[in-house]
Amino acid sequence: MDRKEFLRNTCKLGLCACAGMLFSNKGYTAEKEANCKSLVDETEKGWKKYYQDRYFRFVDVIDANVDDKLRNKMFEEFGRACSDASLSLYENFIGNLEGFLKHAEENWADKAVYNKEKNEIEITGKQAEECGCPFVNTEKMTPDYCQCSLGWRKHTFEKVTGKNVDVEMTSSVLRGGNRCSCKISILT
Repeated sequence: MDRKEFLRNTCKLGLCACAGMLFSNKGYTAEKEANCKSLVDETEKGWKKYYQDRYFRFVDVIDANVDDKLRNKMFEEFGRACSDASLSLYENFIGNLEGFLKHAEENWADKAVYNKEKNEIEITGKQAEECGCPFVNTEKMTPDYCQCSLGWRKHTFEKVTGKNVDVEMTSSVLRGGNRCSCKISILT
């Protein structure tokens, strides 16, 4: 099942109603569930906008109701969960950092360099106009949401290397950059 089918089917199964309860100030109504399909343009772009708007509302609620430290921890945990969910993208590289960095350069990074003496990895992302997360509307999302990407990278590189890592986002689209880049320090 592709992403487009998944999003359509989740709405048909009533999960849209659950999302409506989370994102609406007025709560769930049977009418909202019945009108789910009428809320969006049936194109892939329409569905993407629909979910980005709902997700932005969710993040906005978090941003308004929790302190910075907790919010950043929550965003980082979202990224870790996303990393777990996308295990198939990197599981063949567990224990093979060089192979994973080559894979990164072939798919989502302009440059991925491992400095063995410093035990550091520099990732220079590809130029982009939008955040790489399909749930994010780049024009609306808070730059603090980059903690999610930090969590994804941290968890993924910990799995690949088998060691704890620190990640510093050195550039991001949400923070006004033209790419998302980071420095990863492998802890010994």
